[in-house]
Amino acid sequence: MMEVEFGIRFLDVMPGVWGAIQRGQGSAGEPIDLKKLTGGEAEWSVSVTLKDGKPTGKFVQKDAKGAFIYVLWGTRAGQPMTQIGRRAKVYLPKELEGGARYVAELEGRDKLGFPVCATVHPRSGWKRSGTF
Repeated sequence: MMEVEFGIRFLDVMPGVWGAIQRGQGSAGEPIDLKKLTGGEAEWSVSVTLKDGKPTGKFVQKDAKGAFIYVLWGTRAGQPMTQIGRRAKVYLPKELEGGARYVAELEGRDKLGFPVCATVHPRSGWKRSGTF
């Protein structure tokens, strides 16, 4: 089995809101790699395993559209005393090469200025950025 690394960068995140990556499935998932955001950019690196060319592992979620990673905001990331609790779904590219690193930039806020949620698309798609 081969590993693939994803660099996920959110631009212009909401200051004062925590962010994290979800490890595990559904409501049993837990926030990891917590970042207490002050605005600007927030970036996470996530390594996943390729099994028969498909991403799998403790960070990978799947539905009918494909494999994705959840990014958690506010209460979902474990932040107490906030009214914000959101989860962004970041779909992974369909074609992957073992040992490669892929990067994407995503908007950090929705039209109202809150952290993005639901399905979030990379601004210019996923780009291969060498190996790791």
